[in-house]
Amino acid sequence: MQSPTYTALRGAIQVEHDVPEDVDNAVKRLFSELLLVNAIDETDIGMIFFTMTSDLHSRNPAASLRKFFPKVSTTALFCMQEAEIDGMLEKVIRILIVTTYPLGRHGENVYMDGARVLRPEFAR
Repeated sequence: MQSPTYTALRGAIQVEHDVPEDVDNAVKRLFSELLLVNAIDETDIGMIFFTMTSDLHSRNPAASLRKFFPKVSTTALFCMQEAEIDGMLEKVIRILIVTTYPLGRHGENVYMDGARVLRPEFAR
């Protein structure tokens, strides 16, 4: 039996306002796009890490994800605060998804809305 190859998919999105609805919608859009462009199912995911800037307080992105994607209810989710750096972009949620792919397949990262400036080569 061949060992699985693990792939890490990254993404980020800037939230317009620190209100639960905006956080929910941002997480939903970002996660949906990552699933779509990488042709993966929620059940293919082993774990998901979130970071969020310190100016976001209204909702934990993991709670937003579980609200819209019930298949991740048994997936390990972890959320932490982004390190504060002078000049950092505000109201940003980042995601790191760890999944398995057939050998040779590479994941496509997604950076959306205002977070496109962080990684223009992955902008959507």
